[in-house]
Amino acid sequence: MSGTPPQASRASVAKATGAVYTPPPLADFLARHMVAAAAPWPRARPLRVCDPAVGRGELLLPLLARLAARGARALQVSGYDTDRDALATTAQRVA
Repeated sequence: MSGTPPQASRASVAKATGAVYTPPPLADFLARHMVAAAAPWPRARPLRVCDPAVGRGELLLPLLARLAARGARALQVSGYDTDRDALATTAQRVA
C-alpha cells in the first residue's frame, strides 16, 4: 500500500490484531497512581512487577522510572504479550 500514511497502517494492524497501545499521558497517569497505591513497599526483598499485556512497554517504562525515582532498586520485572515483535521492542527499551 504505497501512499498509506504510517499512522493508518499502524491502525490497520492494531485493528487486525486487537492491539491497543496505551497513550503516553495515560501511561504516566496510571504509573503515578500505581506507585502511590503500592507505597510503601518492603525494601528487604525485590519488588515484583508483572505486565500481562506489555505490548511495546508504554505503561511499563514510566512505571519503572517512577519506581526508581522512589528508591526501588531490586525489581523483578516480567512482561508478557502475544506479539513477539512488541516484546522484542520492550526488551530493547527496558535494557
